[in-house]
Amino acid sequence: MTMTTAIMMTTIAIMTAIAITIITTIIATIAITAAKRSIPNKNQRQVTCSDGRLKVKESLSRKDIHQSMSLSICFTIIYRGHNIFCARFSQLRLERFKQKVKKRWDPMSTSQESKVVAYYEAAGTDYRRYWFSPANLAMHFGYYDSTVKSHGTSLLKMNEVLASFAAISPDDQVLDAGCGYGGSAIWLAKNRGCQVVGINLVPEQVSAARRFAKTSGVEDRVSFAEMNFTATTFPDESFDVVWALESLVHSDKKEAFFREAYRLLRGGGRLIIADYTLRESPALSSDQKTTLTPWLKGWALADLLATSEYIQALQASGFQKVETRDITEQIRPSVNWLGKLHLPTWPTADIVAAIGRVACRIGLYNDIRLHGIEAGICQNRALRAGLWRYTLLRVQK
Repeated sequence: MTMTTAIMMTTIAIMTAIAITIITTIIATIAITAAKRSIPNKNQRQVTCSDGRLKVKESLSRKDIHQSMSLSICFTIIYRGHNIFCARFSQLRLERFKQKVKKRWDPMSTSQESKVVAYYEAAGTDYRRYWFSPANLAMHFGYYDSTVKSHGTSLLKMNEVLASFAAISPDDQVLDAGCGYGGSAIWLAKNRGCQVVGINLVPEQVSAARRFAKTSGVEDRVSFAEMNFTATTFPDESFDVVWALESLVHSDKKEAFFREAYRLLRGGGRLIIADYTLRESPALSSDQKTTLTPWLKGWALADLLATSEYIQALQASGFQKVETRDITEQIRPSVNWLGKLHLPTWPTADIVAAIGRVACRIGLYNDIRLHGIEAGICQNRALRAGLWRYTLLRVQK
């Protein structure tokens, strides 16, 4: 998921341009008006020629001086504006060039893990500003039923639904695999009384999660670490529940995660997965899968699997008992809310994306954030076309 500050950024840019235009117009008008008032329409005087005749000599007319001053002022404004714009444009282009060079020479830049980190580092501001609040810290979609009336409540409701599905109790040790800003981990500690460890690849999110845990008063029950959930450093059978809420879809090593989860769970432990799954029947054609590419690329998603593919991979990793639940209709309003960017008209995201493309061309916007907007549009259209579902899986060791 991704939100964007493109509306605010573009509005500021447009308003600044309008303000500059108005100010320069006023200055030019004042100067021209002053010139008109101070210069008579035509200056004439009589002079005596060498042969004794009188001759009328005219000075420059008011029109000539008017045009001359107008051109001088306009050229001055254009020249100064051009210099300012070129200086700023060159600075932005240099910054983008440095970023591209750094990425080009970073040997890890093409790994899936680095793509995930780059995406969340770029889109973090959008999530904080447009998606979650300090009350929920959620980076996932919300769950809507008859009791939910707002976006914020739907995000908390998703935690409640998953916790009930996993039957989490105060005695459980929970691993939040891909914890984001710690929203679910903090909620579980506060509302289920369990001990939670959250792990994440994004350093900024881990640091923020620790601060949020402290301000929420649950730092004694929640801890966070920067770690890859496919290869953790925890001892065998350390947890009763492994929680993966919209995080597994980012990994291109799902089988490795299943094996790791099996190793970490105690006997009778549960693995809980909530994620996007491909439509089962009829199976998607190759062309239909291709239409999902902007979504996968924009949100740094590795791939999407059908529910049956998840079950097969889980069983190959040692799990036998698998329970699934389709909650697509319950998350549909949340997907639509994302598409509208909580504004009253549709398609808001399409408009923002169009503005973002222009801004990217002149170096005023981040490509990763733009692709995030385009991903949200693609995801929404794919859901309306029935290409994917939202599935919960409960797997017991």
